[in-house]
Amino acid sequence: MNNEQIEAFVEVLVPIIEERINKGN
Repeated sequence: MNNEQIEAFVEVLVPIIEERINKGN
């Protein structure tokens, strides 16, 4: 993976992870 792919991956994953954390609390 190159940096652009990693950045796109993170941009998609972070909001999903944050939603899961917020729903869990």
